[in-house]
Amino acid sequence: MAANIPIAGAVPVAPFALAPALVGAAAGQPIDYSTRAGQALYKEAVAPLPYIFQGKDSSIITLLQSVRDRASSCGWNDIFIITIGQDADGNNIDKDLLTQFGEITLTNVRANATMDYIGMQVRNAQISAQIYQCLKASISSTVSERMTTEAPKFFFDDFPDGPSFLMTLIDIYLIQTKGTPNQIRLELAKAPSTIIEQNYDIDAFNVIINAYVQKLASGGNVSEDLFAHLTKAYKKVPDKAFAAYMRSKIDSHNDGTSVITSNELMAFAKTKYEELKSEGEWMLEDTEQKLVALTAQLEQINIRNKALAKRVADASKTKPKTHKPKPGNKPKRPNDGKWAWKSVHPKPGETSKRFEGKTYYWCRHHKKWTLHKTEDCRMANRVATHQPNQVDALQAVYEEADILDEE
Repeated sequence: MAANIPIAGAVPVAPFALAPALVGAAAGQPIDYSTRAGQALYKEAVAPLPYIFQGKDSSIITLLQSVRDRASSCGWNDIFIITIGQDADGNNIDKDLLTQFGEITLTNVRANATMDYIGMQVRNAQISAQIYQCLKASISSTVSERMTTEAPKFFFDDFPDGPSFLMTLIDIYLIQTKGTPNQIRLELAKAPSTIIEQNYDIDAFNVIINAYVQKLASGGNVSEDLFAHLTKAYKKVPDKAFAAYMRSKIDSHNDGTSVITSNELMAFAKTKYEELKSEGEWMLEDTEQKLVALTAQLEQINIRNKALAKRVADASKTKPKTHKPKPGNKPKRPNDGKWAWKSVHPKPGETSKRFEGKTYYWCRHHKKWTLHKTEDCRMANRVATHQPNQVDALQAVYEEADILDEE
């Protein structure tokens, strides 16, 4: 086979990566901090997370989600995969510290650090330092003071380890604060409600369940009903593809075809959830159904708007009703002849005038001479509270009343 000879003028292919920090990550290449690019990556990695942890056990899930987001963009995912032992065939049993910490101990995390990067000039040693600085900047001063007393758990000589710091944080603020075994079992029994509260985020749900399981295990206890609680919870998920997949696993277990553990069931759920999300199919059918429903609602709104617009248009064309005088009343008299003066604006300083034994006043609202003063005008006091097409009718009524008052 001929050797690969560079073609003159060919443009070199840039290495592919989903984020700048991931370039060279697969090969474990150290980051060159002497370059501007390396310094920019460090600055981005150690920046405080969007969420500052205040020490509440109910909020640590939010912290872990923030760490998970930063891990994806900064190339931290590999360092959070912790080997906890080997199976019967000698294969490593690996767990994700961010989502499966309930199955991991601090001893596991420190052993992993010792074998993988502590004291070595490798990329994960740099990442460990990034994680530590990021977490230190993302906790409150109270939490920071507490963690200082736990320094031996996450320091190796003079060097802090990021994953060990995170595991210690989880152990103190989540695992150690979950109450008595009976209280924990009651919380596990609420798994169906928990998964709904987490908006069907399987990773977040598994993190919470793992925390309860770890706390039980730390006291030498277990939940005999965990598999049943998980089954009920996963069946609550409205995604049809996920529900069908989990139902097949549960059915196989129940009929003895393929017996699985609670941990394996959670692992199956995590894998299917991440697969559907990566393919853009998570909750897809549910979203489409919502879109159809919203479209139907929009059509109904448009129909109602058109009907309303027609009523408004019809109302604007409606002629105001004129007031019919009661029997015996004299009809309205036009301002002509001897009454033409009533529409003539007053002269400067003129406020009233006498005519046929009566005193008339100029009304700014009627814009003519009337028997009432402007401040006593009934039209001004009442017309303002009516709709436009009612104003004309009311004004006609009041004008007629004024004419009648002249007699």
